[in-house]
Amino acid sequence: MAKLKIAYITCYDLNCDTAATEHITQIVNGLGKLGHKIWLYAKNCGKRDFDNNVYTVNVGSGKCLFFDKKIYNRYLKESKEFDIVYLRDFIGAMRIIDWAKKSGIPIIIEHNGLEHIESLHNSKLMARSITSIDCSHWLPKRIRKADLNIVVTSAIGKFLSQKYNIPSEKFVHIPNGVDIKRFHPAENKKSLRKSLNLTPENAIWLGYIGSMYPWHLLKDVIMAFEIIAKRFDNVFLLLGGK
Repeated sequence: MAKLKIAYITCYDLNCDTAATEHITQIVNGLGKLGHKIWLYAKNCGKRDFDNNVYTVNVGSGKCLFFDKKIYNRYLKESKEFDIVYLRDFIGAMRIIDWAKKSGIPIIIEHNGLEHIESLHNSKLMARSITSIDCSHWLPKRIRKADLNIVVTSAIGKFLSQKYNIPSEKFVHIPNGVDIKRFHPAENKKSLRKSLNLTPENAIWLGYIGSMYPWHLLKDVIMAFEIIAKRFDNVFLLLGGK
């Protein structure tokens, strides 16, 4: 397999320890371990451990709406060295996409959620208004111009395809993985359950921790659990998140 030069662009501060920043770190490290060379452009790449093939570029803080302009003017405008641009989607990211298309560089956009729904939880009117404009005008343009759109759940791809009348072939579903070195079963489950006040400690516990949006299909999980709970008394379901 030919080794590629990939520009991975994300409007995140990797100093923050979140599911998103862990996801970004694992993707670039995974690509680096395959032998590809990755240029990671982020607000702040932090002090994370990156593969030797990952080169970090701290773009600086600021609103994502202006992040696109910073990246283009400072780093991409005169660059021709990349084989692929991999963009973790963010509001207003049009200059990067237009530059990639003009330069003949394939572009992949990763969609990890739906702005339409997530913005409803934002208390700031200006932020909701900008998101509304992005969803109405810029987002469908980004999706159509991308050579491929990666979605972390099939529900996201189906929603975007139907809402914007975009062929389903433009989307590919790649589920999130897990770093088994960081997340693994406890050696003493009973002791852990006791410390978390999960009783009875010898029961079977099913759990989910994370965001709770429609595309996580938690309604299906609850419906399935209700069927199981009617047959077994020692099974419990724990949901945590927002």
